Amino acid sequence: SSSPDNMAWTLSTINHSDWRDLRYESWDQPQNQRVIGKLAENIVNLGRSPMGHTASTSSPVVETTSKHELTGIELVLIPGNRFWMGSAPGKGEENEEPRHAVTLSKFELGKYPVTREQYKRFLKENRKVKPPPFWNDRRFNQDRHPVVGVTWEAAQAYVKWAGLRLPTEAEWEYACRASSEANYCSGDTERELKHVGWYAGNSGGRLQEVGRLPPNAYGLCDLHGNVWEWCSDWYKAKYDPRDAIDPQGPECGDDRVLRGGTWYDPAPLARSAYRLFHHPASVISSVGFRVARGSGTRK
Repeated sequence: SSSPDNMAWTLSTINHSDWRDLRYESWDQPQNQRVIGKLAENIVNLGRSPMGHTASTSSPVVETTSKHELTGIELVLIPGNRFWMGSAPGKGEENEEPRHAVTLSKFELGKYPVTREQYKRFLKENRKVKPPPFWNDRRFNQDRHPVVGVTWEAAQAYVKWAGLRLPTEAEWEYACRASSEANYCSGDTERELKHVGWYAGNSGGRLQEVGRLPPNAYGLCDLHGNVWEWCSDWYKAKYDPRDAIDPQGPECGDDRVLRGGTWYDPAPLARSAYRLFHHPASVISSVGFRVARGSGTRK
């Protein structure tokens, strides 16, 4: 059964299209669905969540998804808008500064990180491509596990084959925040993180299958924790606030950006604004990727 905290968080964030998808909670009886729907409508009207965080002042997002035929990936349409990217001084790491306004065009993003099952299709059609390291490791080889051990270069090969791309760093943070300016899409505290992300405090020390936790307000899962996700951008230690409309990041560099945190990291590394970087040829057992389509296409 669900804890009161988990019920409160779900009621405060779930959008209208999710009422038919309450498999994450033990509330599948029709009479409960009607009650929950009415409560959520009231919460939206009040404009605040029951845990005290200001809700988005815009209309609730109605999730629009499409299935990519070649890969089987579910793509979620993310509406364009303006948001605050990064962290104010003293609120995060120095490389999250300066906090600056960014405007993004609409784009599509994978509902989940690319799974091992979806990567298997790529390998089957590209016989000369070797499986990534850890492919047969029992800790990471379930079909619905995020594929791990994938270099940035291998991720690029996958998205090129699929006619897709990696998200930019700005797109990733915007999608992760889902209109929230808190540390996590669900709030500021570790207690609120546990509802939406796998990290050291709730994963049991194991990589988790995708989609086991509820989506954020945009309908996206697993952005906080579980695996680091490659972004298209070269890494630079400070943001350029002049790059404010569909930013693509620096023109060159040594390392590529990673976002999200992992199943074994502490909560702060799963914050929406937290930035990591590695050489594009790095092979790491906690690194995967998510696909995007539309808008930014330079890299």
